[in-house]
Parts: sequence; structure tokens; C-alpha cells
Amino acid sequence: MRRIGYLMTIRPYHKNDWSVILDIFSRAKPDEFAGSIHQKDIIPLDKDDGLLNLFENSHLYVAVDENGVLGFIGYQRDLISFLFIDPNFYRHGIATRLLEFVLSIIGDRAWLLVVKTNSPAFALYVKHGFRVAEEFEGKYNERINVAVLRMAIKPELKSWI
Repeated sequence: MRRIGYLMTIRPYHKNDWSVILDIFSRAKPDEFAGSIHQKDIIPLDKDDGLLNLFENSHLYVAVDENGVLGFIGYQRDLISFLFIDPNFYRHGIATRLLEFVLSIIGDRAWLLVVKTNSPAFALYVKHGFRVAEEFEGKYNERINVAVLRMAIKPELKSWI
């Protein structure tokens, strides 16, 4: 098992990171939807036109150590659009470091969407000051109902409008 520590850095995403990003996404996405949809219904990032467009239009950063990419985060204006960690490195503080990095850029206008059943992500966001702004029924793949929480540092700002 690799040790993660002070040697981890955050840098801008490079196009040569694409294959490892696809791999991390495909292995972590089922955890995001655990208890909500079946793994067989999850679309790979490079095949999901909506998410791919969001990815391509986000400011993207990767967490790396001497062995490679450990996770990535993206944002558009005030929206945190992506936060995925290699499942082999969950609970090593990588998501926290990436989130804190992006929050230092966005500030208290930050908001995001999280699947309601994604308890680990929900706990991470609450720990960093996010509060539930609203709950709604979203559609994954334009056909599967999913309970979604919109969370924001300051919900009263309605930064998503």
C-alpha cells in the first residue's frame, strides 16, 4: 500500500492525465451512487456527453504524489463540479486537501450537488462548512431518478442562480 503524506501536491490538470482520470472516475463513480442506482447503469465519463462537457469547461486540478494522480477536482465559477479520489486512497485526506484548495479560490460562494445517499461525501462537505440548500429529484442518464442535495457554504447567497 502506498503512503500518502507531505509529498502530495496539487497541480493543474494536463491532457496526459486523461487516461488516469477516466480510470479513477470509473472506479469511484459507483461509490457516489451506492444505494441509488445500479453499477451497470453508470456511464463512463468519456461516454457521458453532459458530464464530459462539464469536465471540459471546468478548471481542473489533480492531486499527485511521486507515483501519479491520486484524485481530481473541478470547478466552474462557484460550482464545485467534480471531486473524485482513487478508491485505493480513500480516507487519506486527499479530498480534504483538494476541497480546501478550491475553496481558497472560490470562497464562501461555493456550492455543489451531492447524491443524498453518498454519506462520506456529505460528511466531508458538512465538515468544510457546507449546508443543505435544497433537496430535489434529479435524473441520471435522463432516465433514473436520484435524490440530490444542493449544498452551499452560504445557501442564502443562492450562488447557483
